[in-house]
Amino acid sequence: MPGRFTLSDELIDFNAFERIALDQLLKQSSKASDYEVDPYTADERAALIAAARPDEAPMLRLRFGTGLRPGKLMALRWMKIDWTIRKARIDLNLVAGAEKGSKTATGLRDIDLSEGVLAALIA
Repeated sequence: MPGRFTLSDELIDFNAFERIALDQLLKQSSKASDYEVDPYTADERAALIAAARPDEAPMLRLRFGTGLRPGKLMALRWMKIDWTIRKARIDLNLVAGAEKGSKTATGLRDIDLSEGVLAALIA
């Protein structure tokens, strides 16, 4: 990439990009979205679980029962499950095959585990 090392190689005296006020150039407002969440109904969830292979059904039960996103679910580890108080600590995310910690405080949380979720975990 041309110019990548020009400052460190002392070919230029300063980084011109440091003078750009990005906060003034980039608008911090978010656009309104017309997207509406359309979750599966109980009948649709039951149909998907019934149609799944026996080795896939517990994963679907776990996913539907926790509401976790795929990366959070795949990063869940046995040691993060407290069977006594029926909770799981959600503190990691699997992104492009690598485990990453939560970016925000809200990403670190404990979730309640229902009987159905506990049964799916031991299935």
